[in-house]
Amino acid sequence: MKIKTRLKFCIILCSVFIIFMGSCFYIVITKLNSNIRAEGIIANIVKNISELDIVTHEFLAHPGKRPLVQHELKYASLSKLLEQSTSEFKDPMEQILLSDIFKNLERCHTAFNRLAASTEKQTGTGGQNDNRSLELEDRLTGELIMKLQQTITPIFMLQQLTETNLQNIKQKYGWTVAVFTVLFTLLISGILLWINRSIANPISELEKGIQIVSTGNLDHCIGTAAKDEIGQLSRAFDMMTEKLKSSIVSRDKLEKEIKTRMQTEKELNENTQQLQTILNHAPLVLSAVNREGEIILSEGKGLEALGQKPGQSVGISAFDFYKDSNPEIPEHIQKAMAGNSIRAVVEIAGEVMDVYYEPFFVEGGKIGGVVAVSNNITERKHAEKALAKSEMFLRSVGRMAKVGGWELDTDSLEVRWTEETFHIHEVPVNRLPSLDEAIRFYSSKERPRLEQAIKRAVDQGKPYDMEMQLITAKGNRLWVHTICYPQVVDGKTVKLVGTFQDITDRKQAYEEKEKLESQLRQAQKMEAIGTLASGIAHDFNNILGIIIGNTELALDDIPDSMPVYDNIDEIRKAGLRGRNILRQLLNFARKTTFERKPLKLTPSIKDSLNFLRSSLPTSVIIQKTFQTTHDTILADATQINQIMLNLCANASHAMEKTGGVLEIGLNNVVLGKDSDSLGLGLPPGLYARLTVKDTGEGIPHENLDRIFDPYFSTKEIGKGSGIGLSVVHGIINNHKGAISVESRIRKGTRFNIYFPVVEEKVALKSNIAEKEKPLTGNEKILFIDDEKSIVKVGREILERLGYQVEAQQNPVSALELFRSKPDQFDLVITDLTMPHMTGEKLAKEILNLRKDVPVILCTGDSQSIDETLVKNAGIKKFIEKPFMTLKFAKAIREVLDNEKTGI
Repeated sequence: MKIKTRLKFCIILCSVFIIFMGSCFYIVITKLNSNIRAEGIIANIVKNISELDIVTHEFLAHPGKRPLVQHELKYASLSKLLEQSTSEFKDPMEQILLSDIFKNLERCHTAFNRLAASTEKQTGTGGQNDNRSLELEDRLTGELIMKLQQTITPIFMLQQLTETNLQNIKQKYGWTVAVFTVLFTLLISGILLWINRSIANPISELEKGIQIVSTGNLDHCIGTAAKDEIGQLSRAFDMMTEKLKSSIVSRDKLEKEIKTRMQTEKELNENTQQLQTILNHAPLVLSAVNREGEIILSEGKGLEALGQKPGQSVGISAFDFYKDSNPEIPEHIQKAMAGNSIRAVVEIAGEVMDVYYEPFFVEGGKIGGVVAVSNNITERKHAEKALAKSEMFLRSVGRMAKVGGWELDTDSLEVRWTEETFHIHEVPVNRLPSLDEAIRFYSSKERPRLEQAIKRAVDQGKPYDMEMQLITAKGNRLWVHTICYPQVVDGKTVKLVGTFQDITDRKQAYEEKEKLESQLRQAQKMEAIGTLASGIAHDFNNILGIIIGNTELALDDIPDSMPVYDNIDEIRKAGLRGRNILRQLLNFARKTTFERKPLKLTPSIKDSLNFLRSSLPTSVIIQKTFQTTHDTILADATQINQIMLNLCANASHAMEKTGGVLEIGLNNVVLGKDSDSLGLGLPPGLYARLTVKDTGEGIPHENLDRIFDPYFSTKEIGKGSGIGLSVVHGIINNHKGAISVESRIRKGTRFNIYFPVVEEKVALKSNIAEKEKPLTGNEKILFIDDEKSIVKVGREILERLGYQVEAQQNPVSALELFRSKPDQFDLVITDLTMPHMTGEKLAKEILNLRKDVPVILCTGDSQSIDETLVKNAGIKKFIEKPFMTLKFAKAIREVLDNEKTGI
């Protein structure tokens, strides 16, 4: 039979016997426990009976409510205990005694209640006791004491019965336990003897044979006839020794091996000493606990920082030692006890320790405990916190300033970026790019410049500082400022280190500043034009006034049948055109509040073309096509002229080199509900469409969407401000219209402007009106103007109208004249702009002398006058220069007539 089978048989036999013995022991222990519980219950009953007796005697000695209440509580508690104890007493005699106890307790309680009732009754009579009451109380007291004694007697009998049963159980089962214990001992002894004979002795013989062979006697044979595992092992060992005979190592080799072992042992000893030296000097703590958690090792210089000495905590439970101060350490030890390697950072005595827990194993592969190596990293943690704080500060500063860092290893070409550099490139953090990938973020125009700068930095150690355009991973275009500082070692560049800043906002701010400065320069230019126009308006209007006034006087002197009449009339018309041109110049150069009123578009466009003809090159041919039947729109004539001026000027510039044809067309179109398809955004209705078309170079397709942007221009510097089309676009929007553009390279450009047509009729000037006779009068007028020719023309016109005229060139002299005879003048007409005194001031001085005299103010620049302020100052009317006879006469007559009627 094999050893394995024998052992199984022994184990089964022992298990059966152990189960049988365990059952016996269970029965004995169960019965013992039952009797022990019964004894406990009896003891509890005795205790409660004693307490009840004490309360009863207390009541007998001092009758009162408190002993009465205590007696009720004790009686209730004892009754409940007796009821619960019934199931614990199985013996019939025990049941009888328990019943007697319960009955006697009830009798005792009844006697107590009778005694209490009697005592209460006597107390209610005022405390006067007669002999009969005392006898009754004595009799009840005796009866109560007797009932208490009768209750105690069965309790003692029950206690004795329980003790007797316990002794019987011990005697009854004691021999059984002893017999089974002896049998079990004999069985175990027999099994051990059998194991010693069948297993231990053969193993001992095998051991002796192995020792003989180990001495070098390879001829010794251990073989045995046994067929079990030991016999197989001995035969296998004999086969091994036979093989060893054929491969015996030489003596020199054996000596060498011995020397090697000795050297290994020496090195091991040295390593042990070095390890001890390290433990004595290194800031480490080496500790170990066994399976029960008891500290069995505590060494290392690092214990000094913890306020401990080597070996101080040996023999103490680690769970108790660290329970309050470091509850996480026991948890780590328990996890390591489960076979896990744990590394944790804990705080001990104010020091930060990096602890590595590792379980160690004993024979049989079981975990014998835990070894812990602790390293004091307090200073390192402080440094890490300071470093983390510093890094957080630098990241915050970098994020706010949009500044990142980068470096390039020149040998490996490895690129490293800081966190903010990743954010600027809009790529995931820590996704390190290659050098080629980093360069590809820049625009194709910038890459060669950057590659050359990097090459010079690597080859020659030259730094660089550049601003370039960058395209992020998400396609956003940025301006960046990058700086490179090469690190040179022994004449060789080993690394490039630099900064990287997003300066897009700064660039945009600079561009916005440039744009604003350009707008300011343009505004200053326009202001200068306005100042110039305003400055020349006075003199130019005076010249025109002289021309128009004299031609009107000449026309009045000759019949219209003479050939010279038409020539002089042309001079008058030219003067009127010059007046309109000057008005347009003033309106263009100034912010003017325009009034939209019904306007015939065809005549206005023709007037604009007549004005433009002289300013366009002769190489530009103007073709006009007017096919409209409804051309009345709500518009300001000056702004319509400005549209024509800007569009025709752009067309002329487009045909400047080669010449061409400028086509101006006007027709009617009806826009329906599908007009949105044209992209005009206009409601349905009748529109007048103005077309301005040229045969110039055309506009590139990529610029079509930007031509109406302010200050966008493709012209050379000095040839355009870029505001013409934006002004046109704004004027058209203010007129509730729309503009569209079509263009082809080298084919020309076409602008279509749509104006909504209105039904109001416009009163056109007629030749009949111009032949109307001027209004006359006979009043005396004081006429003042600093221009001699104007004074002469004005005097003659007024005298022809029938008025008496006093004319002055000097406003100071005119004021002295009026002061000398203020009542002789019916009207004062004065120029606004004069030396020594303005017309407005002169009017104020005259009105101070005579408040009722009417004053008319003449000016060549009506935009410079606030009509409300002028009227509040007492001036009745102002007339624009140059004035025509009809309007001049009408204004004079209107003022004089109103003055007479008191209006």
